[in-house]
Amino acid sequence: MRPGRRRAAGPVLASGATTQDAAPYRKARPESRRPAERAEDGLGGVIRRRIGAVLVLVSLIPIALLGVGAWIHFRGLHLEQALHRQRSTAATHALAVDYYLAERLRALRLGSRTYGFEQLSDGSRLRDLFDSFQDSYPDAFVDLGVIDSEGRHVAYLGPYRLADKNYRRAAWFRTVMSRGTYISDVFLGFRNVPHCVIAVKRVEAGRSWILRATVNSDSLHALVRAGAPDPESDAYLVNETGVLQTPSRTRKIMQQAGLQAPPSASSWLREQPPHEPPRMIRATARLNAEQWWLVIEQPEASVLRPINEAALSTAGLLALVLGLAAIASLLATRHLNAQLDRSNAQRDRLRDDLVRSARLASLGEMASGLAHEINNPLAVLGAERTNLSDLLTEGSVRPELIEDARRSLDRCRRQISRCGDITAKMLQFSRTSEPRVVPIAVQRAFCEVRDAFCRRARNAGVELKLEFADDLPEVLANQSELEQVLVNLVNNALYAVGHGGVVVMGAQQNHDEVLLWVQDDGCGVAPEYLDRVFAPFFTTKPPGSGTGLGLSVCHGLVAGWGGRIEMESQPGKGTTLRVFVRSARAAAAQRTATVSAFESHGKDETVPGEFDDKNGRDANQDAVGG
Repeated sequence: MRPGRRRAAGPVLASGATTQDAAPYRKARPESRRPAERAEDGLGGVIRRRIGAVLVLVSLIPIALLGVGAWIHFRGLHLEQALHRQRSTAATHALAVDYYLAERLRALRLGSRTYGFEQLSDGSRLRDLFDSFQDSYPDAFVDLGVIDSEGRHVAYLGPYRLADKNYRRAAWFRTVMSRGTYISDVFLGFRNVPHCVIAVKRVEAGRSWILRATVNSDSLHALVRAGAPDPESDAYLVNETGVLQTPSRTRKIMQQAGLQAPPSASSWLREQPPHEPPRMIRATARLNAEQWWLVIEQPEASVLRPINEAALSTAGLLALVLGLAAIASLLATRHLNAQLDRSNAQRDRLRDDLVRSARLASLGEMASGLAHEINNPLAVLGAERTNLSDLLTEGSVRPELIEDARRSLDRCRRQISRCGDITAKMLQFSRTSEPRVVPIAVQRAFCEVRDAFCRRARNAGVELKLEFADDLPEVLANQSELEQVLVNLVNNALYAVGHGGVVVMGAQQNHDEVLLWVQDDGCGVAPEYLDRVFAPFFTTKPPGSGTGLGLSVCHGLVAGWGGRIEMESQPGKGTTLRVFVRSARAAAAQRTATVSAFESHGKDETVPGEFDDKNGRDANQDAVGG
């Protein structure tokens, strides 16, 4: 072996191609994939993400909904139970406060019956009665007084200067005189201090008088406040107009409680769960002859604290379960994606097999014509062999015989080259090339297909025409696939016209596309078949004359370039097949405009184009080399 020379990659064929060139399958480079394949990969990624999302959601959402639903359900039950307990507490504590007031009212009534008006008008007897009240009910009353029927304060014992005051115009005085007993709302009175009085009327010898005492506010407030369930809760008394009779945590005595005014005494201040801030659970109960309401309020946060603490621990367990479910979903998604990848790979292999089968079927139909093409050079070679044999039998080698031998060798060399060209075209058509989408000159592809079919057309008396527009741009397609599409279309056209017809191949620019067409004046296709002509294994040829794969494969190949194929046919008049392919010039202009738009916005991003930079460089190299 000479230095500097390398051995060929495989046995050399007659066309000059190696066996590696004729390998049936090749792994396409990622950067040279067709737009349809890149779209399929993008769609596959979307499907994988959707499958993963659906599995995760299907596994996580029911658990999350179960946890949230359980929390809402038990929270509602806990609130309802808390409100029920609060109602019971309010009713029980209202009875205690009512008993407290009723006990002091009975004590005051007993005192008025024990001593008469004259006796109690004496300050000493009034002192004795007050002391006995204090002994029996410590801190029950603040003061004690005797008032005659005219409202004059006849006798008074207490810390305020109320002697000789007249209560004839006071509301509580008139109420006592009409009812006989009365526990008043909190009011200011002459002392200008909020207080509540208990009064009883006694009729003695036709004369009415009143024994009145002031309730110890601190004792009453402490008793009412004792009804609060916890330090954060509140308990207070309000009257019919919503005025506080005891102070609350946020408001002073005799202020409005901030509750909705009652439309009627029977429907006012009903128990209400919280809906607006501050979120409080409220329960009420009536007392003091249904003139007061005991209100117990508890913050919702305080009520829900136990269930919230339980919810936190449950949430931790639920988070663990959700995490395990998410991991299981991700593993299942990975397994499904692997199966999807295997299915896609198998589908691609089957598709390549289908394309190759259709190509070989077309090659078989071309074989008869190509056999005639090869037989002619072989006949010439046979004649030249005879001529050379005759020359060699001559005894003497004359100069004119040597010249004849040289001319015979030249003719043999030309015929061998012709056979090599014919077999090279056959191998080129049968070879599976890399599915690169690059700019291609359609004129050259049409000429090669015409040369392949010229012998068959001439033998059948069919005129094979070419029509090209001026300045026809290059198209974005795959070289071998474009030739396969044209071979299938021309082969079908020649079969349709039979003998003595016309088949026209042409191309012209159509906006941003290039329109390729193959037209014949053959038998045409029935209208009911036009919707099925691109379906796999559908053929109008008789059994044994076609595989039904030609147009189906053409449709798939053209779609892979980002183009489309259409058929127009009339029975008895002929058929026209149109192939719309993207123009390389328009695609490059669109890509340049996209790059300029991104650069004008200052975005350093990858710009999607019709073909990537690698394909663009390959296309330029192919154009220069060709």
